[in-house]
Amino acid sequence: MRDRQLLLARARGLEPITVALPPALATLPPASFVEMRLVYDRVGHRYQWHLVVDDRCEPPGAPGEQTLAADLGEIHPAAVANEAGDVVIFSARDLRALNQYRYKRLASLQARQSRLKRGSRRWRRLHRRKTFLLARNNRQRRDIEHKITRAITTYAKDEKARRLVVGDVRNVGKGKRLSATNQQKVSGWSHGRQIQYLTYKLAAEGITLERQNEAYSSKTCCGCGAQNKPRGRTYRCAACGLVCHRDANGAVNQESKALFGSYGHIQPRSTKYRRPFRRSSRDTGNVARSLEREAAPQ
Repeated sequence: MRDRQLLLARARGLEPITVALPPALATLPPASFVEMRLVYDRVGHRYQWHLVVDDRCEPPGAPGEQTLAADLGEIHPAAVANEAGDVVIFSARDLRALNQYRYKRLASLQARQSRLKRGSRRWRRLHRRKTFLLARNNRQRRDIEHKITRAITTYAKDEKARRLVVGDVRNVGKGKRLSATNQQKVSGWSHGRQIQYLTYKLAAEGITLERQNEAYSSKTCCGCGAQNKPRGRTYRCAACGLVCHRDANGAVNQESKALFGSYGHIQPRSTKYRRPFRRSSRDTGNVARSLEREAAPQ
């Protein structure tokens, strides 16, 4: 670092690359700069510098001692239950709609492109359109995922949680013969990126994130322990007659396992919905504003 410029070393005998720092970062000590990445913007057709900075701030302690459990889903990103059985379902159907739109438009463009000669003018034009579509769709999905994980982190902090336990869904769909529709849903489910965002957002608040086996958590009745295949968004137990939201049943089972080691010790006391954002489609369709809304308990 020299004269408010960052010097990036190259091979021996070559002059270092100088990158001017913005005023907000120019006063930081040299030890604060951890890494510099050169990232290509496929939409803007240019390179950008991404700088990783260590702010030297220690994360605070946990706000409380409560344990929360989250049931991750493809329709609703997460249903979070506390020790009392209160469940908050974080709804973001826009994320699923973006995935469906991505596959539909991509299939249409690829079908048109396959009928053209590779490298021709029309082929290159469709290729640029595909690149723009994917880049914009990725930005929109990341924006929604950041809003979802921020809302979950805020809720965990308000509940004075010490840890958030989530079901390990990394092996969902493996070893099973899924239909084409379900394969598309599973492949577009960005649970790994959401866990990544949650991990560092929760750590900044002093809350730890843990994974646990979530096998049969959605099928097992939280009241009697019988297994039923849920239909739609409502869980109905044929053995004891329990009726509740499907995701709420999975969330309290996750909470029960985190606290007691097995399912069936906690039942949903109340179920609320929370939308971390609202997206309107006026004019360009890119107008978005953040809000949090809770519906009345079911």
